[in-house]
Amino acid sequence: GNDLFYRRYVTLPDGFCRDRILLHIGAADQTARVYVNGHIAGDHQGPGAFCVDVTHAWQAGENEIVICCRDDLKDQSYPYGKQTMHRGGMWYTPVSGIWQSVWLESVPETYIEKLNIENRGYSVTISTVPALDGKVTVKGLGEYGLHSGCVTITPENPHLWSPEDPYLYDFTVECGEDRVESYFAIRSLEIKKVGEYSRLCLNGKPYFFHALLDQGYWPDGIYTPAAPECYADDILAMKNLGFNTLRKHIKVEPEEFYYQCDRLGMVVFQDMVN
Repeated sequence: GNDLFYRRYVTLPDGFCRDRILLHIGAADQTARVYVNGHIAGDHQGPGAFCVDVTHAWQAGENEIVICCRDDLKDQSYPYGKQTMHRGGMWYTPVSGIWQSVWLESVPETYIEKLNIENRGYSVTISTVPALDGKVTVKGLGEYGLHSGCVTITPENPHLWSPEDPYLYDFTVECGEDRVESYFAIRSLEIKKVGEYSRLCLNGKPYFFHALLDQGYWPDGIYTPAAPECYADDILAMKNLGFNTLRKHIKVEPEEFYYQCDRLGMVVFQDMVN
């Protein structure tokens, strides 16, 4: 059949467990069911990242985690990229199962589930899900109060991000017993008429986006590289060849890829996945 099973036995180190235990799965193609110690812990459909709260099924000592993935390319209601059962032309070999990282996290009862970061002009709004009170500390800018899960930060002299100067603002969010580290960048992208032509402008000035098509296929793992460091190596290789933009072709990568693009100075034009 089309079912793929993954099994791992896990014993967590002393001091790891807080109030809740979460199992994160970066991506699995196309549906996934998670079992912990023989109990169904959660289901997911589609290729996106998902998280399963496994606290109710967890026990002291050793635990068995089983993830069952099912892939049926006949059902094209799920995003499938360039996969086909009979490859040829622009259509590629099928892939199945887990293809991004799986990891465990332990959090307090009330925790920061998600951060939303939005740029408007040269202001950045940081909000938490759920909406929590706390504080945000931005490296080089200071401390800000987080009220009902939201704060807007407007630096007086913003250090703008560009491929030539990929400056990132590191920050920390603290809400109750939970603490999350992240970053943001400040940049503007707009279409402006310069001379007789409409041009794509980065930070207010016309910019030549020297791009190539990045399909995200790897010789040893198809959708997955051999190690996380491969993303940075690949991006730096493209920069050394003179490119400043990657068109990520109908594939959504792990967050590691986008972070390395931000850190190393690579623009990403993200395709939707068919």
